[in-house]
Order: sequence, then structure tokens, then C-alpha cells
Amino acid sequence: MSGSSSKSPVAFSRPVAALLAACVLPLVCGCVDTRAFTDACAKDTIPAYTEYLVAFPDGVHVPEAFDRIEDKFFAQASANKRAADLDRYLEEYPHGRHVKEAKDLRQEILFEDASSRNTADAYRAFLDACPNGPRTEIAQQRLEEISFLAVAKIDQETGYRLFLEEFPDGKRAADARAALERLAYLEASAVDTILDYERFLLRHPAGKHSGRALARLDELRFHAVVRRKDERLLENYIESNPAGTFRLEAQAELERLRFKSQADTGGPRGASDPAGGD
Repeated sequence: MSGSSSKSPVAFSRPVAALLAACVLPLVCGCVDTRAFTDACAKDTIPAYTEYLVAFPDGVHVPEAFDRIEDKFFAQASANKRAADLDRYLEEYPHGRHVKEAKDLRQEILFEDASSRNTADAYRAFLDACPNGPRTEIAQQRLEEISFLAVAKIDQETGYRLFLEEFPDGKRAADARAALERLAYLEASAVDTILDYERFLLRHPAGKHSGRALARLDELRFHAVVRRKDERLLENYIESNPAGTFRLEAQAELERLRFKSQADTGGPRGASDPAGGD
């Protein structure tokens, strides 16, 4: 027998070995998990974090990996400055960490696009996409102004009415109504009849051209009555227009007709007795 003795390997019972495995294995797995996540962070790319999640679906750093992927997704979408990329982010993360930032940036991008084109269609498209937000009011104002200028250039009744249907309370609504009143007066004066002025005044009783329409209507009515050579019509005209421009002329014409009537019948007759009898 040799003088040097060799040590025999330590043998553990099965229960002890199982207990050691239960204690040591998680530590080893945790170290591998952390090392893999650290490697993913060093690369700092969506594929790297995705690779980690595939390898460790129940890993310690899974929530952080998902947050990192979302952050990268949003950062890329923001850097591209394209509304479509931000739309994809919002579809993928409807309750994500950067939803408000994404919506605000998306609106700014769409508004800049609408402003660069500066057309009614461009602002309508923006308002359809962003009906509420910090840029909504100014887009609405620009759309109204562009629409009014386009309608005013054509200067037709239909255009102004369509404009008022879309912007009944807009800043240019009063201008559109004034234009409608002006066109209606031009139409009435072109025809120049009692009926047309009456229709105009029914639609625009207190418009800018109402005074001129009333004056012309008074004149037309006076001449119409004079042409009829009827005392009762003249009396009615004078009664209904006590302060009219042609009141004195109407009174003179009435006196002339009465005098002629007396001369024709050989004696006086009252205005209320057309037969001339007592």
C-alpha cells in the first residue's frame, strides 16, 4: 500500500442532489437570461429584443424587452415623419406609452402637408383625419376662407348657398349673405317689375339694397296707378304711402281726374260716389 492516499469523490443522496439542483439551476438560468438581455440591449434593435423574447418567453426581463421594442418602434416612426408609420404604431399599441406623442406628431405632419398644398380638399382631408386637436380650428378657418374666395370668384347664388350650408356660422357667413342679397337685387332690377321687387323685399327686408328696392317699387306702383286713371286706385295709393316720394304727384293726379270727371258730367261728384249722384 502506498503512503499517499487519494480522496474519493463526494457522493450525495438523491434528495440532497435534487435540493441543490433546485437552488442552483435558477441562479444559472437567471444569469443566462440576464446575459442574453444585456446582449440585446447592447445591440439595441427590435430584432435583438425579439430574439431575446423568443429564447426567454418567461424571462425576468420580458416586460422591459417589450417596452424597449415599443420605444424603438415609436422612435423609428417619429424619425420617418410619416403619418402612415405613426398610424401603424397606434394600431400596434393603441394603449401604448407614446400614444399621445404619436397622435400629436401625426396631426402636425398632416397639418404641414395640408398647409403645403393649401387647398380646400387638403384641409378637408386633414379635418376628416383629425376632427379634434390643436390644429383643427385654424384648419377650419383656412378651409372656410379658401371656399369663400372660390365661391366669390364665380359669384353665383348657388355657390353662396352651398357655402352657407357648410359654414352657417363662419366668419364669412355675413359676406355670403350680403352677396346673395346683392345678386337678388341685381336680378330684380334687371327685370324691373313690381312683382320682382316684392319678392326681393320678402327675402331681404332689411338688406343693403332694400331702400333702393322700396324706392323703385314705390315708383313702379305710382306709374301703374296713374296709367289706370282710376280715382279709387290713386286714393288707395295715397293712403298706403302717406310719406311716399310720389305722394304729391299722386294727389295732383287725383285732383286732375276729379276735375275731369266733374267736367265730363257737368257737375261735382265725390270721390266716394263714382256715379256722381246725390
